[in-house]
Amino acid sequence: MASLINLKNQQKISLQAHHIFGRQPDTSTTQILSPDVSRTHATIMWEGEQWKIKDTSSNGTFIGPKRITAGEYIPLSIGDEIRFGSADADIWQVNDLTEPRCFLAPMMAHLPRIELVDICALPSENEPDFVIFKSSEQWVLELDGTHQVLNTGDIVGSGNHQWRYIDARPTLSTRNVTCSAQPTQLNDLSFLFYVSQNEEHVSLTLKSRTKDFDLGERCHHYLLLLLARQRLEDKEKGVIESEQGWIKKELLVRMLGMQESHINIQIFRFRKQVVNVLPDITALHHVVERRTGALRLAHDLFDIRGGAKAPKPVPTLAE
Repeated sequence: MASLINLKNQQKISLQAHHIFGRQPDTSTTQILSPDVSRTHATIMWEGEQWKIKDTSSNGTFIGPKRITAGEYIPLSIGDEIRFGSADADIWQVNDLTEPRCFLAPMMAHLPRIELVDICALPSENEPDFVIFKSSEQWVLELDGTHQVLNTGDIVGSGNHQWRYIDARPTLSTRNVTCSAQPTQLNDLSFLFYVSQNEEHVSLTLKSRTKDFDLGERCHHYLLLLLARQRLEDKEKGVIESEQGWIKKELLVRMLGMQESHINIQIFRFRKQVVNVLPDITALHHVVERRTGALRLAHDLFDIRGGAKAPKPVPTLAE
């Protein structure tokens, strides 16, 4: 993520997409307490392809020894040395110019700063008490099955593990748009499980009408297999759709031989896996549905091949 370093005191700041430097605390992203600095002194902005700086002050903004032209955006380069207010002011060196990312700023000294890339578990992936994921260009906090869209300044975590969410996304007018050939809806996919006869190996492929996405063999695929089988069994019994596939957590604990907390880890690992393969299908985050004391697979397009028992498959996309 783009950043500047104050060469005098080694303070490092991460740039937001529209980052204001100035003396006024309520309007400045980074406050600079110097009599030579204007209330709103300069702005650094991401313009879709590069970072640029604009001077809006009375005393000037300098890159190296040269004062930049006021009111015009000037491209920045790695290593540029910026001074606000005078040629003798503290030097802020451009350290990184990668595109802006939202991040979690630690509220305790022992915690790391976390850049949000795909899906994040707090306080760690081995303790996914809170999960943050991207949905329709917004970052969403999931806790106990509830969802909250995050806004800058929101506090996430609990106890000695708390972070402040910072939205560093560019505006819609400056955001790069890329096209994807991937499917965009959960209903564009079917799940294909391959299960060994002794059930010790389960691989999973996500199939669309035009392409297959091989997720390989993972431990967490067996959890999905159990949920798929329960859904299939309930469907064959004529259970209404909204009640198909629910398994109580205590039963899953016995079936899998693991603690409930480990089940949560496995669900997170599946979500982490699919977000790297199909980042545009945010509904995959919710493919394991929760309600009080129970879980189910929230999808009914799947096929199970092999295993100790081979139930009749439900229709897939190809059918």
